[in-house]
Amino acid sequence: MDDTVKPLRIPPQMSVYADRHNIFHLVQSLVSSLVVEQPDDPVSHLVSVLRRSSVDIARVLLLGPPAAGKHTVARKLSAELRAVHVTVDCLLQDQSDLGVQACHYTLKGQGWLLEGIPQSRLQALSLQRAGVLPEHVVMLDAPDDVLLKRNQGKTGGPAGLEVSPVYFCCSAELGFHCSEV
Repeated sequence: MDDTVKPLRIPPQMSVYADRHNIFHLVQSLVSSLVVEQPDDPVSHLVSVLRRSSVDIARVLLLGPPAAGKHTVARKLSAELRAVHVTVDCLLQDQSDLGVQACHYTLKGQGWLLEGIPQSRLQALSLQRAGVLPEHVVMLDAPDDVLLKRNQGKTGGPAGLEVSPVYFCCSAELGFHCSEV
């Protein structure tokens, strides 16, 4: 068989090495950075990304319907990950150019957890263009009847309303396991 058509066989120890040293994550983040930022000098850009990047920086989107427990989970998760907790209210408070720049700098410079953001495709594309790319997406959900009960409690529903605790599971990669909030 001709060497050009022979299948490439990768020794198993190569994938073990790549997993142990986060090579797949590294390549994915470098390619994502190139595609999003499209620098004039890709090599210099990659060198600067490698100098400032860290696998340990949390980049998390926390999504879910109203009353699913996003805020409660986000507070605990951001504290545990030592990440900036960004909410829609936080972004709406300061829409000045300086506020937007500060938010952009914060998100690019350290770990972050976006609670309930993005809410639309346009917001998702804007985040992508700004280079704010999540590493993990956590989607909270609950049965409709539970969501309705929780929402009634938030808006002054019947006093003494018993609402089941929120259970959630996060990736072991993030260092979390199933627990009660």
